[in-house]
Amino acid sequence: MAPIRSLNPIKKLRHLLWMIRPWRTETVETGPQPGQKHLSDTLTGIFIGLFIVGILLFLTKADFSKEGWTEAYFLWDKAKDILALCLLYILKKNFRLYLRLIIGLATIRFIWDIIAYSLKIDINLQPVITILWGIATGIIIFLSIKDLKSLWKQN
Repeated sequence: MAPIRSLNPIKKLRHLLWMIRPWRTETVETGPQPGQKHLSDTLTGIFIGLFIVGILLFLTKADFSKEGWTEAYFLWDKAKDILALCLLYILKKNFRLYLRLIIGLATIRFIWDIIAYSLKIDINLQPVITILWGIATGIIIFLSIKDLKSLWKQN
């Protein structure tokens, strides 16, 4: 594969999406592959930039009494968290199952926020929050049972 710096923007995006696809089956026991190191460096830079720009914008220019600032802040906050979780997913191989489930739930919540803001409906609509709570509870139960099984197998 050609070095990432020599690719055009479309190929860079395709390469980035290929690197972060969750169904990859390669083992990385020997350490990060060259593409993964570059991806983690890129995501780290994006995360730091997004964090600093967001903090500076919301600390200096935001007027939360005006419409739109609160929604922008909450979307920025959720996007920043998802990006940080994706970065952890790339860097921490032992926690990928846990992070995949958490990223999935965070992404669903982020998409719901965008839909709710665009349709001008309440973000905390009871049926939606109940479904999200059920998903979160299911994730916690699944991970707890998985951990208990591994503890039982050790003993």
